[in-house]
Amino acid sequence: MVATAAKAASLLRKHGISPTVVNARFAKPIDSEAFVDLYRAHDCIFTMESNTIVGGFGATVAEALCSYGLIR
Repeated sequence: MVATAAKAASLLRKHGISPTVVNARFAKPIDSEAFVDLYRAHDCIFTMESNTIVGGFGATVAEALCSYGLIR
């Protein structure tokens, strides 16, 4: 999914949006503090995965942000 994310980021840059692409090769264990830093530095976070939605990478990121009280 990193290649797809990089292409999307390139298109967004053409429209004045500056995304950060993170190659999170392994969903677990997650570097929670890194995602807290990303959350604080950006207006929004999108996750992309080709495996599963329930219990997947996006859920893991959401759980990490919840544990810091950043989202509910």
